[in-house]
Amino acid sequence: MRKIEEKLSRFDCRKILVVPSEDVLDREPEGIDVMTPEELLKIAKNSLQNTSIPKGDKGE
Repeated sequence: MRKIEEKLSRFDCRKILVVPSEDVLDREPEGIDVMTPEELLKIAKNSLQNTSIPKGDKGE
């Protein structure tokens, strides 16, 4: 976990660690959001619901 924290600390952005389930971690990483694939899917679905595509535009 320490190596992941060190590598991600180099970037000035939101840091996200995707794990199969949160119980695989022995501790909560510092400064890194921990998410499961299910949580990412929920965020994506909410984002799609809040985004409207104008009629006639298929996002191309």
